[in-house]
Amino acid sequence: MLVKDFITKEIPVLKSSDTGKYILGLMDDYKVRQLPWLTEDMGAYRALVSEKDILSAADLSLPLAELNPTDNWSVHPNALFSDAVDIMSRHNLSLLPVVGDNAAYRGVLTQEKAFQILALYSQYESAGCVITLRISPIDYSMSEIARILESNHAMLLSLLSTTIDPGGYLELVLKINLEDASAVIRSFERFNYTVTNFSAKENLTDEVFQQRINEFIHYINI
Repeated sequence: MLVKDFITKEIPVLKSSDTGKYILGLMDDYKVRQLPWLTEDMGAYRALVSEKDILSAADLSLPLAELNPTDNWSVHPNALFSDAVDIMSRHNLSLLPVVGDNAAYRGVLTQEKAFQILALYSQYESAGCVITLRISPIDYSMSEIARILESNHAMLLSLLSTTIDPGGYLELVLKINLEDASAVIRSFERFNYTVTNFSAKENLTDEVFQQRINEFIHYINI
């Protein structure tokens, strides 16, 4: 799993003229402890501003440019999801900026999204498999997906959806109770769903990924 598949752009970004008071208000509104600071053209990533950076300022009316935060944690879109989780847990981050080549800002991986993904994949101990589908939002029908599963005697155990840029496609990660999902996959393909990945029980995770799960769950519980 790559970070680029789980990017969100719903988190606001900061500019140099934003004051400490304004930034704290944004953090409170979005329930995060950090926010990304971008260049004036809002295209390149500069730093990750923390609540601690702002609270240590002598005057909350000062603009961000005068506070000079130095943390710049980030992850490349093509990095492994498990590596991003490792960075977030090690540095106690509520979000991690996703930054491409030439410091191009792509969005963030949030703690909430990371936890959803880990919750889905941590079910690998139970019988079943994971199927990843890619579809256009206009073609998305949960009732149709349910009918396809039922017609193949499969039960949906969990579902994770995310929007993929560019193109705005939906990626659906389904955990079902069947270990042999070949018939289910053929049915999805007949209904013009693109199956991008399939993982049987024994292939859902490895030792490194499980370690990342354990570290992140420990971090969430602190």
